[in-house]
Amino acid sequence: MTAGQQTVDEETTPARGWGLNTWDSPWLNFKFLLGVAIVGLILLFGLLGPLFWDTDLAYTGAGPLNKPPVWQEGGLPEHPLGTESNGRDMLAQLILATPSSLKVGFLAAIIGMGIGMVLGSVAGYVGGWWDHVIRTLSDSAVTIPALVVLVVIASYVQMTDTTAMALILAAFAWPGPTRLVRSQILTLRERSYVRMAHLSGAPALEIMFVEMLPNMLPWLAASLTGGISVAILSATGLEVLGLGPTRVPSLGLIINQATTNAALVRGLVWWWLPPIIILMVIFVGFFLMTIGLDEIANPRIRQFSSTRRERTAAGEMPPVEHVDDRAEGGKDDSLAVDDLHVHYFTPRGEIIAANGVNFSVRKGEILGLVGESGCGKTTVAMAILQVVQPPGRIVQGAVRIEDQDLVSLSGKALREVRWRDLALVPQGAMNSLNPVTPIREQMGDAILAHENVGRMELEARILGLLNDVGLPERVIDMYPHELSGGMKQRVCIAMAIALNPQVIIADEPTSALDVVVQRVVAQTLLEVKERLGVSMVMIGHDMGLQAQLVDRIAVMYAGNLVEVAPVESAFAEPLHPYTQLLIESIPSIKERKPLNVTEGLTHDLRNPPPGCIFQFRCKHVEQICRERRPELVEREDDHLVACWLYEPERHSLIELDEA
Repeated sequence: MTAGQQTVDEETTPARGWGLNTWDSPWLNFKFLLGVAIVGLILLFGLLGPLFWDTDLAYTGAGPLNKPPVWQEGGLPEHPLGTESNGRDMLAQLILATPSSLKVGFLAAIIGMGIGMVLGSVAGYVGGWWDHVIRTLSDSAVTIPALVVLVVIASYVQMTDTTAMALILAAFAWPGPTRLVRSQILTLRERSYVRMAHLSGAPALEIMFVEMLPNMLPWLAASLTGGISVAILSATGLEVLGLGPTRVPSLGLIINQATTNAALVRGLVWWWLPPIIILMVIFVGFFLMTIGLDEIANPRIRQFSSTRRERTAAGEMPPVEHVDDRAEGGKDDSLAVDDLHVHYFTPRGEIIAANGVNFSVRKGEILGLVGESGCGKTTVAMAILQVVQPPGRIVQGAVRIEDQDLVSLSGKALREVRWRDLALVPQGAMNSLNPVTPIREQMGDAILAHENVGRMELEARILGLLNDVGLPERVIDMYPHELSGGMKQRVCIAMAIALNPQVIIADEPTSALDVVVQRVVAQTLLEVKERLGVSMVMIGHDMGLQAQLVDRIAVMYAGNLVEVAPVESAFAEPLHPYTQLLIESIPSIKERKPLNVTEGLTHDLRNPPPGCIFQFRCKHVEQICRERRPELVEREDDHLVACWLYEPERHSLIELDEA
């Protein structure tokens, strides 16, 4: 990259300093922040209240008896929330009681969480008899009716302060966190970075508390906020029953005194209602914090419409803009993708994953869709299948099979099209097959979802499909874990061709396979294509494999198609600089030479630059490349490219713009 190119990058790409990174933080979840604000206001009410109100009024005989709030007839300004039968000021009681109730919840939940983190970490990481003992204890503790036991304990143990009650509640608060931490540790200890830490000689404590626990912080925080609510609810229940400490004011004690003095019957609403309202507000605050933390830990929990509203404050999503461009599609096309736009609406901005993608797949043709990781290949495939997951959404475009626009379909109509007209060979066969279901049932389900066939006919079809992809008949009764990676992938191919679809999307079908198995799978796909005449979209990174398999190749960069050409033409004379770099990066077995590495990084997909999208990494960049985006047009016979290098009038165009 030249110095001039670096200057352009600095000028057009927004700086991401401390402030932007801070506001982009996933911890800035609206529900979480709203919950924090609610709980914070309640805390401030209890902690700062004594600075603004005389809390001595909370004691017996401090004021007149049974005075209503100031807004009712007979109310006194010096007692704005009224007084109760013993002359105690209600506002002063609430100020003293709120911190006491919160203290019980925080203390019990923190102690329970601490015990749970230690026991869960030991059980999950160390395993063995430690895991057996801890798991048995935690599972047994969960089955105990905690509230009943608490009532019995409180009846015999005289609790003088909130600390004693918190310790008793903490004794029942640790099983949940223990089970949560153990399950997460069991998953995390299989991750590669944990294994690397173990191989590097890191001690077990460092691995558990430095490598693993930080990755569980959102889950632990959500569990903690939920535990605080449960502890406050349990403590309040005991206090209402008269089993809590009587020397320390608390919200439950106020309700207990109101009940004892028949406040509800006597119509003294201001005695029992305010503590209930404060408890409700506390629970709502912690509930919002919990669900906010759940969304932070797992963004998929968030509904797409909510994410969109958060970004636009618009209330409803705009409808998909359908493109009616049928005149451009040929009659020999099995699949036509017209002006496809797929965006991901995230808290950090709108990510443009596919930007006006146009291509067609002819009958009996294999079209290769290539590009580096993150360029939008799989997003386009998922959009063709109409399975883009939130927060992604097709915002514009059309996907047509025989003049039927799949974007306009939904529900039953889409299910009819999938697998009958359009099928998928997934990227990871080992994760796409149900490990506890035999191959017979999995392949049979795909057929029975669309056709009513008898048991004997179904089995014959499955055996025929397995034979078509080169698998022995015994595979029909086997489970996925009994098959090799290549056999699993061929089972997925057999399932894809079960209903003779017109188009098959093969999403990196040879990834994670050794070269021998790759060739077997590739040969299977070619045989399927020749025998059935099916059209395919072959997605992948391996340019060498693409050269052997596909008829035409489409190159994607940053969500845009930059070149579409017959495979022979693309490799013999690639036009786009990015395509040239991809082909040059293929290692040569004829001579040893340094690998060509594509320098630089893709631009921020939330903020595409004006002009050519490849300008920051292109060694041929000119002024027009920085100002105007080239269109994907045909430069040679059936060879399309989006690059100003092949526009002879580019200099006159920029002069015209300047004029």
